[in-house]
Amino acid sequence: MEVGKILMTLILIFVAIFVVYVYISILSQSQPKACEEFLSGSKYNILSSLKACVENCWSKHDFGKDIYNEDCYSVRINPSERIEKDEIEKFFSIRVKAYFDFLEKNYNYTIKVRYNYTGQEISLVEFG
Repeated sequence: MEVGKILMTLILIFVAIFVVYVYISILSQSQPKACEEFLSGSKYNILSSLKACVENCWSKHDFGKDIYNEDCYSVRINPSERIEKDEIEKFFSIRVKAYFDFLEKNYNYTIKVRYNYTGQEISLVEFG
C-alpha cells in the first residue's frame, strides 16, 4: 500500500513538471523578437532583422485596426549593398510602404518604423 502511494506521488510530481515545461515552451514561442536598433550587413540580413520591428509594430497596433499613428522604432541602418524600395516592400507579408527610393551601400541611415492608421500600413521613413 505504501508503494502505491509513493508511486502515485511520483506520477503527480512528474505530471506537474511536464505541465510547467509545456507552459514555458508555449510562452517562449509567443514572445515577440526584439527590434535591433542598429542593423548592418547584407540586404537579406537587414530585411530579416527589420522584419521583427515591423511585425512588433503591426501587432502592437491591433494588426491595422488601431486608430492612432505612432513611431514604434528608430533604427539605424548601414547596408553593405544597395537596397531598393520595391525590394523592401515586397519582402514583408504585411503592408509596408517605404517613403524613400533606395538605401545606398556603406551609408548610414536612420529609419523610423511608423504605424500609419490612415493607410493601415507600416511606414518606413528615412530621417537624416
